Amino acid sequence: MASMSVWSGQMGPVESVEATGDDQVTVKLGSPYAPFLAALANTPAAILPMQEVNDGSVDLTTTMLGTGPYLVADHRQDESWTFTANPDWHGGDDIAVQTLELQIVDQESTRQAALREGSAGMANFVNIDSLSQLGGNEGLQIVNQTQSDFYYVFVNSQKPDSPLNDQDVRFAINTAIDRQAIADIVFAGETTPTGITPSNLPGACRVDELPSEQAAIEDARATIEETGAGDVELDLIVNTAEPVRAQIAQLVQQQLAEIGVTVRIEQLDAATYSERVFSAQPGDFDLSIGWFAGYYDPSMVTKWWNPEQAFFNVGFTGVHEDLNALIAEGASETDPDARAEVLTRLCASADEYAEIVPLVHRPSIIGFDTTAVSPTIQSNEGYGNILRNIVDYRMAGE
Repeated sequence: MASMSVWSGQMGPVESVEATGDDQVTVKLGSPYAPFLAALANTPAAILPMQEVNDGSVDLTTTMLGTGPYLVADHRQDESWTFTANPDWHGGDDIAVQTLELQIVDQESTRQAALREGSAGMANFVNIDSLSQLGGNEGLQIVNQTQSDFYYVFVNSQKPDSPLNDQDVRFAINTAIDRQAIADIVFAGETTPTGITPSNLPGACRVDELPSEQAAIEDARATIEETGAGDVELDLIVNTAEPVRAQIAQLVQQQLAEIGVTVRIEQLDAATYSERVFSAQPGDFDLSIGWFAGYYDPSMVTKWWNPEQAFFNVGFTGVHEDLNALIAEGASETDPDARAEVLTRLCASADEYAEIVPLVHRPSIIGFDTTAVSPTIQSNEGYGNILRNIVDYRMAGE
């Protein structure tokens, strides 16, 4: 089904969707697609009442839709959302958490304080220091939830007259980036390196087998010297929404200096960062740091390496037919062993082009007040949903 949505590629070769019963939908695919069930679990696969949307009887900009366990009771822009249990949801009256208030708090230190003082029953963090800073507080429990999400470095190959147009230079930069050092120094060993297939998902490629991991730092240094790439200062831009990105940037800056590449770090607000990375054509940057959701199937995130499907990266990545063919083959192969072999080749190809360089998994630190709530926390999360099992939560003392 034709769609210009950035998410359409993840849904796969859908030919038709037909209601075949009061509570049944039949989806026909044009070819095998291994990630299909995982893609259905993602938010963009939500079912919408398109007849009512098209005839104007439902306005999605003003009407909240959904049949889940909670209903929206209140919303304060940029401050909070309040939800109440949905009495029409099966078992809705038996949900222990009848009222849920989600407070929007940017600063992790403020979220930590809310947990300590008891004004919040649960909070999540990215800063790994939260494990030690909150771990000794009586009544608080802190866990590091495994996630498939991961940080990356964008390496802009589309900027005119940039040394990064040269694949050898990009690969040299990729070789110089030490993923394990980022995991150990920035995240105190509480995360792990990854390739483009999230390393904690079945069939993912081995990071230690990536070409950049096998390459010698001396060869990377020689490439920079021979091409003159070290004569140009590169900007590395980061979004200030997450302080840890600046910490990653500082370490990457040091690592690239070891091969003769000079990097200047720029910290930008979210709007400016988005404009320079995703809106400008070509992208107005040399290097940038961000993160991707990793989802539940290794082929879902690999779609982002194909700008003809991803759309958002046309300003800083090229179209590579061999890489795109491997992306498609990895998604269509359903035999686990054969698929793992394809994904290994896919990881190597993306690693050599070195336009989007995966780094390490993004931690999800969850803290909760044991005197207030007993949560059921998913051990391995692919969609960043720390409240996935909220209907199974129990209030303390119940």
